Amino acid sequence: MQTICPDCGHIITAESMNVGTDLAHCARCNQVHKISSLVAETEGGFDANSSFTPDGTSFTPSFDGFTLSSTTRNKLAFFLVPFTCFWSGGSLSMIYGQQIIKGEFDPGQSLFGIPFLIGTCVLVPVCLMMTVGRVVISVHNGEGTIFSGIGPFGLRHKFDWTAVTGVSLALWGKSQPPMYRIQLLGTPRQFGTMVSRARQSYLIGTLRRLLKERRIQPKR
Repeated sequence: MQTICPDCGHIITAESMNVGTDLAHCARCNQVHKISSLVAETEGGFDANSSFTPDGTSFTPSFDGFTLSSTTRNKLAFFLVPFTCFWSGGSLSMIYGQQIIKGEFDPGQSLFGIPFLIGTCVLVPVCLMMTVGRVVISVHNGEGTIFSGIGPFGLRHKFDWTAVTGVSLALWGKSQPPMYRIQLLGTPRQFGTMVSRARQSYLIGTLRRLLKERRIQPKR
């Protein structure tokens, strides 16, 4: 018997489970879970239309598939947005704004400002994703699309819903605290790095339930 840790996606083997105490230990993230809860989650005991769904998430079924979405809003935006405005706006205005006002080009000063320019190009999209970004997983007639972006602008990746064998969390990078993405097992697709843990859990639970329903549908 083995199951998947809901926190990090690591496989918990039978050697790490104690059926008598109903506890399972994950060797990767050192978290302890109830075996009964893990089994219920794996079996799809999750209601996508539950009133306990996190704020900013939605699930819409359709005759040929479904649309599942989550905002990427994050409380860190309250700190990051002012910091970006102050750091990027101040540095770029001092380095490049002064040159524009004077009508003079300073190669040394312009080169000095390149790291600030690159930092701004990274921080601004992150700030936008933390305030108005979203992740949308849509499946229609077995063809899936994962969208990550702002409004109509963003990245779209296709995947084969019929090839998906499971859903788990996958460790992303080596940051501390660790960051995770949602992994569609059976495909190379990973997504949702900026989605909060509560919303990630909702997306995973909903997708697992949909996979179970897909498996038990009668063949035509």
